[in-house]
Amino acid sequence: MRIFNKLKTKLEHVEKQKKPKPIIEKDKRKQTIALTYAIFFCILFCSVGSLLLSLQTTGQSLQTNPRKEVKTTTVNYPAIQSFLNPFVDSYINVSDDSEKNEERQKTLQNSMVNSADYSNSFAVEGEGQRLLQQKELYSVEETTNNMLLAQYKVTYVNRTFVEKEVTKKSGKKVIKEKVKEPKDEQKTALLNIELVQKDNAYAVNALPYFTNIYSLKATVDKSEANDIESYKGQKEAEIIAFLNDFFTKYATSSSEDMAYMMKSPEGLGGSLTFDRIDKYELYQKSGNILADVHVVFLEPDTKINVEEDFTINLTKKDSHYYVEKLEHK
Repeated sequence: MRIFNKLKTKLEHVEKQKKPKPIIEKDKRKQTIALTYAIFFCILFCSVGSLLLSLQTTGQSLQTNPRKEVKTTTVNYPAIQSFLNPFVDSYINVSDDSEKNEERQKTLQNSMVNSADYSNSFAVEGEGQRLLQQKELYSVEETTNNMLLAQYKVTYVNRTFVEKEVTKKSGKKVIKEKVKEPKDEQKTALLNIELVQKDNAYAVNALPYFTNIYSLKATVDKSEANDIESYKGQKEAEIIAFLNDFFTKYATSSSEDMAYMMKSPEGLGGSLTFDRIDKYELYQKSGNILADVHVVFLEPDTKINVEEDFTINLTKKDSHYYVEKLEHK
């Protein structure tokens, strides 16, 4: 029994002497890396999503509000004529006098764009003269932004000199001598002039050139072209009365004063006086009235008649007519 107790005591002592199990700390590096990657991909996903959403919203905005092209070039016909008339005169007229031709060359070069290409242009070669008979602005076409092609219809004479032998009497003597007689050939053509516009001023952008004349007359049935019908209402006298009143005020009033009668107001400001409507035709389209009128104005002092054709688009507001659009034909 004693021996058993001693053995038990020793065994208990041995168990107490056993080393405790070591505590192994878990390696946290893998967890840290995994967490970092998770955060990175989360940020990346959110950024890409935001970008795609922004692009989609922008695309929808552009579709809803498409950007309109705005042409900056304005075709100002009177200004173009004022600039080109002296240029055309100088270009067509060619003398057989070298000093006059040098002056012509300087005048033409002064209207050109600044470029070394045109420093020696417009020098005259050959013999004879070219004389302008008539000119008129035929067409102005906008080719690209700030670029215009103006066409002048010009009638001119090419004059050469033919040497002939003539006989003259000087007393009893008969003298033969050679003289030069002019020989004229008339031509009509289109003079094409390319212009560049800067603000409200112009310069000739290239050397002018000639082309054949083409017709501006189109064979078009008016009712088919405009999809309109002849006026069938009962207010013809009322419409003509309004047009007479309108043109009376149009001739004497300023643009500002015409605002109550017109959507895009304009007026002659007293430069002419209204005389009469010589001819008219009335049409109807989509509830509006279209009036083609041939109007006669008078110069206030000389009483010289000035005639013009208009197309007027009328609507009726309450009990009054209103000019939606006025076109000079």
